[in-house]
Amino acid sequence: MEFQGDPSRSRETRGGGNSSLREDVKNSVLEAVETISQTVNFEENAEKMKLIIQEHPFLSTFVIISIAVCIIPILTFLMFTFVTLFISLSILLVIEGTIIAFAGFILLFVLGGCLTFSFGISLSLVVTYKLITGLLELLQKSKSSLPKSYLPPGIPISNLSPSSERNEKDVHTEQDSNKGE
Repeated sequence: MEFQGDPSRSRETRGGGNSSLREDVKNSVLEAVETISQTVNFEENAEKMKLIIQEHPFLSTFVIISIAVCIIPILTFLMFTFVTLFISLSILLVIEGTIIAFAGFILLFVLGGCLTFSFGISLSLVVTYKLITGLLELLQKSKSSLPKSYLPPGIPISNLSPSSERNEKDVHTEQDSNKGE
């Protein structure tokens, strides 16, 4: 006898709720247990076993003791298997955890070093920019405080500042006139 669910009940007609799913599973399990107990006839077999035990007590005691003694190695093997599995997984967890923690610290230090390096480079660029900007402002202030007739030797100031009203010919003319004096 094969167990089959009720074909008249499909997913669409069950309602789709969580409680209806639980009821379906519960009903399916109960039907499976009932089918198995009808197939095996537990009640009839239990009655037969009671009769055999009452009729042959020595033989039934021998069979029970033999089964118990045979179960000891099986239980020992299963216990050894589960303890070994538990210990190996625990050791694996500790070893993998240590490796992951070690790798995490290395990554933290490497990324921390990169962060420190990039912060240092950025800071030096900002300081250099501020220094150059300050020097250019100082140069502009000193240029405006000098008399117009005085020009220092070297690069003309008009070439440094685009806001200068003088052009290059005027600067060379002034330099030539200053040399003649």
